[in-house]
Amino acid sequence: MSLSGFDFGAIKAPLLFVHHAQDACRVCPYSAAEYLGRTYPLITVRGGKPAESEECEPLSAHGYYGKEAETVSAIKNWILGRPYTKAVE
Repeated sequence: MSLSGFDFGAIKAPLLFVHHAQDACRVCPYSAAEYLGRTYPLITVRGGKPAESEECEPLSAHGYYGKEAETVSAIKNWILGRPYTKAVE
């Protein structure tokens, strides 16, 4: 299921997008997050551990495998209104 064409502007709560640049998922490519990042905050994740599951499963870039703690920290800081890392590397 794709969210292309969804009106994210209709959501009244603040939005944050988080995506791994090397996520090989065909349903939610990084290019879509990059596009949304022109309008909304985006945290881009790079690197991590080599995949131990299929590309759309958690033990891969799709699940920020090997970058979980840094990714959660950036999200937490954004939620709390603190400066946050826009590029987890």
